[in-house]
Amino acid sequence: MLELFFKPGASEPGYYEFHVTAGGTHLDMFIPQRQGDLFERFKSAQPFDFESKVIQRGTLNMRSDQDRGWSVEGKIPWTDFVRTGGRPTVGEVWHFAICRYDYNLADDTPELSTCAPLQQLDFHRHEDYAPLRFLGPQDRGSKQNDPLPPWKTSRVIGSPDPPAPFRVVRALPDLTVKSLIAMRFVPGSRQLLISGEEEPKLLQVDTDGGSTGSLKTLIDYTSRGMAYDITFHPNFRENGWVYIGSNEKDPDGEKQVRITRYTMQTEAPFQFDVDSAKLIIAWASDGHDGAAIAFGNDGMLYVTSGDGTSDSDTNLTGQPLDSFLSKVLRIDVDHPVAPNEYSIPADNPFVNMPGAQPETWAYGLRNPWRIAVDRQTGHIWVGNNGQDLWEQIYLVERGANYGWSVYEGSHPFYLQRQLGPTPHVHPTIEHHHAEARSLTGGIVYYGSEFPELVGAYVYGDYSTGKIWAAKHNGQKIVWHREIADTTLSITCFAEDSDNELLIAGHQQDGFYRLERNPLLEQPVDFPTRLSETGLFTSTGEHQLQPGIIRYSVNAPGWHDGAQATRFMALPAVAKEGGGWELPTIGFKSSANWEFPEGTVLGQSLAWEPESDQENSPRWLETRLLTLQNNEWAGYSYLWNDDQSDALLVDKMGTSKTFAGRHGERSWHVPSRSACEGCHSRAANFVLGITTPQLNRSHNYDGYPYNQLRHFERLGLLEVDWKDLASTHWQAQITKEINNNESPEQQSDIEERLAAVTDTTGQRQAPTSSLLPDAPETFTSMPDPSNPTADLESRARSYLHVNCSSCHSPAGGGNAQMNLRRSMTTDQTKTIDQKPLHGDFGLNSARLIAPGAAHHSVIIYRMSTLIGGRMPRVGSHRVDREGLQLLREWITSMGPADSPPDPVQKAIVTLSTTAPENSEPLLDELLNTSSGALALVAAIDNNQLSPELQERAKQHAFGETFQMSAAGKLFERYLPEEQRTQRLGENIDPTQILQLAGDALRGQRLFMRKDTLSCLSCHRYQQRGYDVGPDLKSMKADTTSDQILENLLNPSKKIDEKFEAYTIVTFAGQIFAGLLEERTDDFVTLKQAGGKQVRIASEDIDELIRQNKSLMPDQVLKDLTAQQAADLLAFLQTLPSQN
Repeated sequence: MLELFFKPGASEPGYYEFHVTAGGTHLDMFIPQRQGDLFERFKSAQPFDFESKVIQRGTLNMRSDQDRGWSVEGKIPWTDFVRTGGRPTVGEVWHFAICRYDYNLADDTPELSTCAPLQQLDFHRHEDYAPLRFLGPQDRGSKQNDPLPPWKTSRVIGSPDPPAPFRVVRALPDLTVKSLIAMRFVPGSRQLLISGEEEPKLLQVDTDGGSTGSLKTLIDYTSRGMAYDITFHPNFRENGWVYIGSNEKDPDGEKQVRITRYTMQTEAPFQFDVDSAKLIIAWASDGHDGAAIAFGNDGMLYVTSGDGTSDSDTNLTGQPLDSFLSKVLRIDVDHPVAPNEYSIPADNPFVNMPGAQPETWAYGLRNPWRIAVDRQTGHIWVGNNGQDLWEQIYLVERGANYGWSVYEGSHPFYLQRQLGPTPHVHPTIEHHHAEARSLTGGIVYYGSEFPELVGAYVYGDYSTGKIWAAKHNGQKIVWHREIADTTLSITCFAEDSDNELLIAGHQQDGFYRLERNPLLEQPVDFPTRLSETGLFTSTGEHQLQPGIIRYSVNAPGWHDGAQATRFMALPAVAKEGGGWELPTIGFKSSANWEFPEGTVLGQSLAWEPESDQENSPRWLETRLLTLQNNEWAGYSYLWNDDQSDALLVDKMGTSKTFAGRHGERSWHVPSRSACEGCHSRAANFVLGITTPQLNRSHNYDGYPYNQLRHFERLGLLEVDWKDLASTHWQAQITKEINNNESPEQQSDIEERLAAVTDTTGQRQAPTSSLLPDAPETFTSMPDPSNPTADLESRARSYLHVNCSSCHSPAGGGNAQMNLRRSMTTDQTKTIDQKPLHGDFGLNSARLIAPGAAHHSVIIYRMSTLIGGRMPRVGSHRVDREGLQLLREWITSMGPADSPPDPVQKAIVTLSTTAPENSEPLLDELLNTSSGALALVAAIDNNQLSPELQERAKQHAFGETFQMSAAGKLFERYLPEEQRTQRLGENIDPTQILQLAGDALRGQRLFMRKDTLSCLSCHRYQQRGYDVGPDLKSMKADTTSDQILENLLNPSKKIDEKFEAYTIVTFAGQIFAGLLEERTDDFVTLKQAGGKQVRIASEDIDELIRQNKSLMPDQVLKDLTAQQAADLLAFLQTLPSQN
């Protein structure tokens, strides 16, 4: 028997023992500390992935032959060493021993031997083990032996947009508080009360000459919680009452939000009496605590509470009124009524509602972070942290329901959840996560330094550092703008004794003030040419600066036929003593990698040469994604005609048309907001740089080499080894439980994982630049274009890359599908699922109809350029190869012996029909969307003769089918210059408003069923249906731009009478429409076309309120600008016809 011992830590006690016998059995164990009874104590205490294989040269135990020995090979993954911090670093020394037991059949006493210089023949004597120095991974195959030079020429800094009017400067520079959370000045003084997070204490300091050394601890929350907010009683000068909002553990260890009153002296020395604590109100809360407090002008104490969890309102506390959670509470602390330390104001909105907490003033808030009162108007402002896509500011109204978690701000979140007893109220201000990701509520400014801000509510964002100001006249926002773009992690705003702003920087451990930005009048110094970015030594030749790394991906996205070259630029950091330090990338085995500040990721897109005469690609666009102030921003540069340089594109995007051998070809540069739609929080901003995408060979100056190994060799990776090992072991434990059908719960899994990864008292995981394992152990994403790969894997890879940034949780796609590759195919909610947002006239339409691509909505959307095109953003040409891949995958799902349906039979018949006799069959196919979709597939796959293909196209282009859903599928076969120039997705309202419209033409357009389908929901001249609003009821002074705004954003504001609902029955049927009637026995919906559907309540699985108007988004997308202007002209005439 051979035994292999490893002892990783020099001074820590833990070591490993691996046994392999000549018979091929093996044993492995971790011994945390040498002690008696080792074998029985530790032999099964730890799971391992150790593998071994024995080769026997003889029969071992047969006396009749002569054995020639045996050999063993083994493989020990680094994850087996999780208890001692995992993989060694380069140059690190471990200790080891290889030991042998040799038994003779005639003697039970084995012969012992070892390679280690043991002072005693005890294989566990690890202090005598031999040293083992790790030199690093074997660098096989790399010809790139030079270190990466520093990239130090970046000029991709700042923004092309003009600077904000203010910036921040350090205040109280001698005062530092680690992880500053809250601060308030004692009224009428320069005494400041402060709360920190890293050292959770309530502190006090005199800001007149005060410093870090003069901080005085008032309350020490260490090990029990933290103070979140501070406020003073309106009569503080008389009663000395100060209130603290905190989250603390109760005697049972459960977390509570607690509002506690203390007394302090109102004059110097402002002594704080910690023993005067009186608990006013408390409730259980473990995350999203709120705990913001402020006194209103009415003398009442307003208190915020979050949903009490850390994600998605898992306890469903957002809408019910029976708890303190997700609320703004309003209590009277001056007139307490036993047993409480407060009373309920009689005018609170829910005092008479059975089951409701009478303290409730407003509800439906996820994590209201800061509350402020405008001392002049009495307005109450709350900043609320959103989750997936939106952050909110609320001017709090009595009894208002702010929607969480049915809504996130004004947008749907979980519409199947039950809304509370009052209507959903939209935010006063709302920010997309493109500009804010964790709002911090502010204060109303009444200082003298900035007169233009007087009366404005000033608030900011923790993640982006941006600061905004808004003014409200009691009815609406009358002024709102970004006033500063900072690097701060803002957690609190306060006003000093002079009513000037003070801002808390959490990660900056300090205090800041606003000052006017001296750069406001200076020109913007952002590179407007690609050659000015510092990325290229020769822009025209696309030669990158030294230190910039080219890379490739396994599964590239579809870019309208353009090929992409990719690069990443990591800015070097100057050392104090001279020289440069290379930055590092946070490596993740499955999630997105984490990049250093100043990173620039580039993608240059080019069309391949169209002919042999063209010897180089035509560069079209270079896209840059840069990380600044912990925020990703994207910019596009459009290449000029002579291919020498590229110019920065305006934020609205642009288009350019080129003359090609086969006609015009257009290239469309998306707007920056469209870029943010894909590069979103849900997609982790950076799309292509993940381990599954980069785990492949790349050509480095003619030498192919694995990219992961290349990054490792360059020392660019920063590996959180323990996190990766924990992910591995959690998967192993979960797999074991699933295989054994064990009843263990998540808590049991977590308990086992904690035991497996416990490194207490052992060598700790070092910061490492080495991969946690060999590249072949990591997942690689299949290339969708690789015909040798598994068909389903290729299709799923394609959908992941091109669709999942939207079609995933929080991605913004309003279908319920989840197309991330980590989901099983069944979990995507696409297979045999009815579409919720249009079936395009397909027969028995399904998102994916197994075995029938021509009934699949996904195939229709990918096949058309107009009317439901997907991908919705960034693509204007059909990906024929990708489309065919999905057709083949969907076809493969059907039964092998399934007979062809009528559409498939018609295609087969057509393929053998003489062209001159084909018209009846073409009519039959083009009369249905499914037939037209199958005909398109037959043309793409050359199932028809060239003459038949041409006849089919011309037939579809004819007047009969031109405007139908079927006919729209064929527009892609027209040369670009012959296609109708439609408005598309990125509509510029001025393009429409500057045109003179013809009301008569607009009326004809309105009446056409095959264009806009307006009459499906609106009634006009005795035609159509009264599903939607009566258009003649518009106010006579409604302007054309107001009408256009409603057409472009139909869901921005929906009258409650016209909110759409979706019913899902237990039988899987789906119905959508307006809620006409709801009783205990049935629900009636009115659908587009005026049809009423009544469903028995007992048959209804889900009744879901939709955030979408029944009028579809981008209703004008397929019109020309002139057609849109005509429609507006007609709609403006309707009030006068009333």
